[in-house]
Amino acid sequence: MTILVDAGNSRVKWAWWSGDRIDVGEPFATDSRALHGRLRALWNGLPAPQAVYVSNVAGPDWERQFIAWVRAAWNLDIRLVRSQARGHGIFSGYLQPESLGVDRWVGLIGARWQFGLPFCLVDCGTAITVDLVDAEGRHRGGLIAAGLRLMQDALLQRAPGVATGGGVFSGRFWGISTAEGLESGAREMVLGLIDRAFQQARATLGMEPALILTGGDGELLAPHVTVPFQLDPHLVLQGLAAIARNECSAALRG
Repeated sequence: MTILVDAGNSRVKWAWWSGDRIDVGEPFATDSRALHGRLRALWNGLPAPQAVYVSNVAGPDWERQFIAWVRAAWNLDIRLVRSQARGHGIFSGYLQPESLGVDRWVGLIGARWQFGLPFCLVDCGTAITVDLVDAEGRHRGGLIAAGLRLMQDALLQRAPGVATGGGVFSGRFWGISTAEGLESGAREMVLGLIDRAFQQARATLGMEPALILTGGDGELLAPHVTVPFQLDPHLVLQGLAAIARNECSAALRG
């Protein structure tokens, strides 16, 4: 049994992987100060895993706290995945491969193993990232934009006179309150980005890639996407499972 951990900007997702299935656990807020208590509450009753694979964009303090807890609880060294130039069927398109966010790198691996090639991957989290991978597994590059909540929060910070009030969000295009207008505006900006990126992806590849949505806001955006797509909210965990599977197979072979 292996524990997979996706430590994001806002939330930590995790799962058990047993080689043939992934069982997703309860996510929790990314907060290094509360990390030990949260892990005790969630993991103290678990059997000791054979390995722990981690994708971390939560920062070095979170990483130190996490490593200390795992070592104290299970006497294990964790496998911290890092972005690289090539691996697991993906070739990085970044000029400096190590600077590609590890969650994006691992998400590409997860998409490759779940859906095949080529694909355009949209991760809808704190930030919106869009990445294109061609039929040979080459990452052609990507886009980064503010996520839904971040866009709304940034506008409210710069325009403190805007009063959102209450309101029930209908998902309609035209908002009938300030709060609903902010929500609709942010949503439509992201949907416009997805549509534009998908058009460019088709033009770049000369063929239609699979469009894949992931991330915490993927399910919220999904009903409004107008082209065929696949939805998997746990692609980083899927990517960690693929890495663990490949490394285990390599160790057995060698």
